[in-house]
Amino acid sequence: MNQGRITHLFIKPGHGEPMIPVESMTLKGGEGIEGDTSYGRKTRQVLLVSKETIEAFDLAPGNLRENIVTTRLDLQALQSGSLLSIGETTIEVTGDCSPCDHLETLRVGLKEEIRGNRGILARVVTSGVIQIGHVIAENPA
Repeated sequence: MNQGRITHLFIKPGHGEPMIPVESMTLKGGEGIEGDTSYGRKTRQVLLVSKETIEAFDLAPGNLRENIVTTRLDLQALQSGSLLSIGETTIEVTGDCSPCDHLETLRVGLKEEIRGNRGILARVVTSGVIQIGHVIAENPA
């Protein structure tokens, strides 16, 4: 079974603004993360990145503007439509996150270096509160 744990959580208060680390966050079905600038979008509500990717590219948690950092969960193996359980919530993978120009402000060339490993985007299906340490697991088909 493809599962891991949440190591960090971040809320993005606005485009270009610093990420806010939090211990827990509220997910709303169909809307996203309460207090996040992507709240209300249809498919790009949540960005998940693995701790292993962050370390491989010598970055700090939050640098990629991700909301959820996971460990021991193979994000790149997940297909669009895959469902993930986190506590009482469920999120649906909507696809890979394409690298953006923000990455070039971290390190010149990072946008191309990280292509295919930026993380995955998801939308919230079932509402609830998630927190650091929660298990995150792929629901079997």
